[in-house]
Amino acid sequence: MTWTQLLVWSGGLYLVGMMLAWRWLRLPACKCRDFREMTPRAFEREVASLFRQAGYRVRFTPATRDGGVDLYLYRGARDAAAPVAAVECKHWKRPVGSGAIRSFASALQLAGLSEGYLVAPEFSRNAADTVARMEAQSGVRVILVTPCELCAWRGSGLARWWHGLPGRARAKVLIAAWVLVVLAVWGAAAWLTSAGGMS
Repeated sequence: MTWTQLLVWSGGLYLVGMMLAWRWLRLPACKCRDFREMTPRAFEREVASLFRQAGYRVRFTPATRDGGVDLYLYRGARDAAAPVAAVECKHWKRPVGSGAIRSFASALQLAGLSEGYLVAPEFSRNAADTVARMEAQSGVRVILVTPCELCAWRGSGLARWWHGLPGRARAKVLIAAWVLVVLAVWGAAAWLTSAGGMS
C-alpha cells in the first residue's frame, strides 16, 4: 500500500467514524432564553423535567412554606424514603448572590442533606467563593447550575464528557483518534499483504 492509499483509506474511515460518533457527542438543543420568559412555577416544572431526564426521581414541595427547597431528588428504588439532594429554583431577573446561597445551605442542613442544587439563570461574581466557604465551614455542598447547564445533562455520558473538555484536550483526542486509524489501516494492509504472500 502506498502512502497515498494509506492516507485516503485512513481519511475515509476517520470521517465515517466521526459522523457516527456525532450521534453520541452532540448535545440536545437548548433554548436558554426561553427560561427567562417563564413564570417562576413553570421554571420549577421545567427544571424538574430536566432533572428527571438526568436520571432522578423528583418530588415537589408545597408552593408556600417550602422550607427553602423547591424539589427533592431521589435515586434508586421507587420506595426510597430519603432524598439524595434538594433543589432550589431562583427565577430572578438579577444575578443570585451570597445571601441566597447561605439561605439554601441552611435549608439543606435543616433537611439533613449534605448536597443541593441552586438553579438560576445567572449568578453573581462572588457566588463561587461563597459556595467554597460554605462547604469548608459546614460541609454542605451547594452546586450552582444554570438552566443551560441542566440542558447539557440530557445528553449521553460521552457527550457530557466531550463537551466538558477544554479545547486543547479535544484537539489531542482528535489527533490520537487519527493516529489510531492510520495505524489500524497500515496494520491491516500489512497483514493482508503478508497473508497474500503466504498463500
